[in-house]
Amino acid sequence: NMRVVHKTGFIKRRSFEMALDKIESVDVDQSILGRLMNYGDVTVNGVGEGREKIRTIASPLAFRSAITTK
Repeated sequence: NMRVVHKTGFIKRRSFEMALDKIESVDVDQSILGRLMNYGDVTVNGVGEGREKIRTIASPLAFRSAITTK
């Protein structure tokens, strides 16, 4: 029952939730500055559940490996 949960907003709340077994792939996008400062964008692609882009997170490669190595 492990899930990825992403919540944004203070006044207007937006929430995204996907079970780890429903995740097909995780894409990481980093600029040169992002690689130097260790931040980037992560796109979580689900099986039949669409995709969610999580912008500007710290350690995106560690985040991806935590999701993909269940």
